[in-house]
Parts: sequence; structure tokens; C-alpha cells
Amino acid sequence: MTSWSQASRFGHGQAAGLRAIPAAALVVVLLATGCGSAERATRATADCAALARDAAATRVDAPSAEQLDQQVRRLDDRIRSIRDADVRAAAERVRDSLRGLADAVRTGDRRDINRATADVRAAARGAAQACKIPVDRFRG
Repeated sequence: MTSWSQASRFGHGQAAGLRAIPAAALVVVLLATGCGSAERATRATADCAALARDAAATRVDAPSAEQLDQQVRRLDDRIRSIRDADVRAAAERVRDSLRGLADAVRTGDRRDINRATADVRAAARGAAQACKIPVDRFRG
């Protein structure tokens, strides 16, 4: 066989081989990206489940400032382990709203307590949205 007949038999020689390498690299990149996305989704799901458990354990109706401070510390610990930026931001909003409620409970102003309680519930709804899970999972 001549080199021309070998080239045509195997897809135009080295040019076909060179085209096959980028195609193979593209497949590897696409698979790796898909695996990375799946891994991120799995982490976000685990982060959301833990965040929902912590939020559901919080007493929002007639809590003491000490109970709320404990919950804020637990959320601070949880937030440090959350990798997903949207879930972390949602958890920070929940934590910050709980801080506001603790401050309102300390002052004893009923209007501030009601407003802060509404803020906590709104933050829980936002966290549920960020996690794409029912808000009921965030309520105790």
C-alpha cells in the first residue's frame, strides 16, 4: 500500500488524528464539567438539608435571647462549612435576621419583636428558595 492509500483508508492520515485529539479533549472536559456540576449540586443539597434542620430547630415564637444567640452561633459554624455561594448568602441572611430578633427580644419592644420575627420568616423563605426546597422544611 502506498502512503496515499493508507492516508485515505484511515481518514486522511495525520490530519484526522489531529482532529480526533481535540474531540477527545472536548469529551473529557464536558464529562469533567458535568461531574463537577453534579458534585456542586450534591454539596449544595447537603448544605441545604443541614441549614433547614438548624432553622427548623429554632423557636421563633417566644424564644429567649439566649436561645437565639445559641442558634446564631450554630449558624455561624454551619456557614463556615457551606461552599455554595447562594446557599451561604441565604444562611447569612437567616443568621442576621435571628440576631435582629435576639436584639428585639432583649429590648422587649413588641413592635420590634414582631418585625424581627417577620424578617426571620422572610429569610427562611429566601433560604428555601435558594435551596429549591419547600419552606416548611425550614420551620419547626
